[in-house]
Amino acid sequence: MPRLVTDLVEAGATPGEFAGRDDLVSFIAPHYATGVTDPADAAQAYLATFASAYGVADPAERFDVVSVTESAAGTIVRFSQTMIGVLVFGGDITVVVSTDGVVQRVTGVVVPDASLPAPVLSEDDAAATALDWLATADDGRGAVVDGPGDLVVFSPAVDNVSPAAPVLAWLVPVLVDTDGVALAELVIVSAADGTILLRAAEDATEQAWDLSDTANQLTADGKPDFSNATLVFEMRDGTRTQKSTPDATATAAADNFTASWDYFATTHSRDSFDGNGGACDIYVHVGVSWRNASSNRNCFVQIGDAQPYAQTLDVLAHEFTHSVTGRTAGLVYEGASGALNEHFSDFFATMVDRSDWLITLTSRDTSNPAIDQASEFWNTTTDKGGVHSNSGIGNKAGFLVADDGLNVHPGSGVEVQGIGRAKAEQLWYATLLSLTPRTGFYPWACATINTARSMPGFSEDDVRSVVDAMLAVELVTEDDGRISCDYLNGSSAGGPGTTPATTDPTDATAPSSSEPSDTGSPTECSLVGTWRLRDQTFFDELARLMGDELSAVGGSIEYVSGDYIIEVNDDGTVWSRRQAWSFRVGSPQGSMVVVISSDDPGVWSAADHTLTIDDAASNAVVSLYVEVDGQLMPLPVGTNIPVNTEAMSGTGTYECIDDVLYLTVNTDRGPMTVVSDRVA
Repeated sequence: MPRLVTDLVEAGATPGEFAGRDDLVSFIAPHYATGVTDPADAAQAYLATFASAYGVADPAERFDVVSVTESAAGTIVRFSQTMIGVLVFGGDITVVVSTDGVVQRVTGVVVPDASLPAPVLSEDDAAATALDWLATADDGRGAVVDGPGDLVVFSPAVDNVSPAAPVLAWLVPVLVDTDGVALAELVIVSAADGTILLRAAEDATEQAWDLSDTANQLTADGKPDFSNATLVFEMRDGTRTQKSTPDATATAAADNFTASWDYFATTHSRDSFDGNGGACDIYVHVGVSWRNASSNRNCFVQIGDAQPYAQTLDVLAHEFTHSVTGRTAGLVYEGASGALNEHFSDFFATMVDRSDWLITLTSRDTSNPAIDQASEFWNTTTDKGGVHSNSGIGNKAGFLVADDGLNVHPGSGVEVQGIGRAKAEQLWYATLLSLTPRTGFYPWACATINTARSMPGFSEDDVRSVVDAMLAVELVTEDDGRISCDYLNGSSAGGPGTTPATTDPTDATAPSSSEPSDTGSPTECSLVGTWRLRDQTFFDELARLMGDELSAVGGSIEYVSGDYIIEVNDDGTVWSRRQAWSFRVGSPQGSMVVVISSDDPGVWSAADHTLTIDDAASNAVVSLYVEVDGQLMPLPVGTNIPVNTEAMSGTGTYECIDDVLYLTVNTDRGPMTVVSDRVA
């Protein structure tokens, strides 16, 4: 039991749910009456009263009020944390206060006082270290430093990963070439020894493209007049200037951003992404057949042409929400906090476009994501820690709450009676306002449930629906009516570093989802048995390896149905693969459904987390069926374009986390991580 809970009880409070590791609490519902009605004063009084439990000697020196925000569920007082006058990265704390001065909810980990080793690396040394490290990554080559760095305090405690001591570190902003478009990221380098502590996405900045043709730059103050495309920046070539006829793609993007803007203004009384009428800068025709769209916290938006993103409402609502998130919770785009960032964009995209639960162009079904329970959380070094895959946990919970009907989670069997979009969107927005940059799934579940209890017009049945949804996706447990927001009754991590729900959080070997490359020694387990490949995660890896050859034609690869089974015999050395599955290969012009059936034996000698592969793929019997829908070309298929995933050679590595197998193998396009679940 955290000391904070004990101290609250001794002070006469009735604390509710909490999440955290030991005394590092990432969420708590204190229900503590401060006797002070001013929200900022009440929040400061709370931190001062329980400073000792938080391990802080002088809270006035450690915490600075950043903002005071009214919400439907209370007034949110946001603090930044500093140590020796240096900002703690991702260390915001939010304290939600009711009108009578009662502290209802506190989110964020307070870093206990500690001595900080003097920095050894200079800012220039840290920048060079970051670039050298990025040069070794497949998706980091060609990176350049993008402006001066910042000295910060980095603490794993903020992520609830471990109570390891904080260190001074350099935050190095970089630009990384992604399919010909430079996107902004940050790399955090220890100032003590040069260790890479974190890599996260920041999205693009104005320095990302050649803006030398100033005649193409059109700006406006306040809410844009999109009828004349006055805020749309046209990225075409270095010779064209503004035309009297607006660019059709730019106009479509403007219309869809107007709809997103109006949604937040009408539904949440939010004046633009920043709440203060800030203008969005939109670029279309970015890159060469760039299959992407992105936005940063300043609503600097870039849209590629490989698919009709600009014409698609839910996609641009998704991007607009990223900017809203950047100006509220500021969820760091990496690990679990990054997955939550993606989830909020998906959720509000389906609130802006209420016609279905799909994010159209990605064919992402938020009602039926591939990963929809905490036990399936994918620890990976790809996609900034699997942000687009692990977002499915939040997406499933959001759908279960927001849908009008009764739904049963297929994995957990939990029934959830939805409360409808109108109530769910208000709850999700109020919760978003109270989150902190490194909030993970468990404290988010806590915060959402407790925010529901404070929402005007919410009945006990409504709150019950939210609890049931979080039970369904394994983010809370319930014992005799007592809700726990951690899978081991409050003793687990509960933050971005939380391991799958069946993993003992005290096991130092358990890998961290917030820093997958720092996993310690993998957990040994028996490989004997039958394993089923996780479907879409495999195709996401496949698309990554195919790179430009897929993206250049706006291609996609998506799971449709079936299984890919790996069997390990009793001797642990003879493996066989059995496929009977289908997937869709598509482009804007058409698609093909490919059905593969094969039985493929191969000898993979496994020992000490290393595989020696003697593949017998050439002996496989494969039957292939192709169903064509739409125009065949240009589809991302043809000579030498698909990745030959059977062309494995040399050695691979594996690790087991309970009933999840992580297998990294070499293909003819580079390393590929395959995730499978034990089925027998």
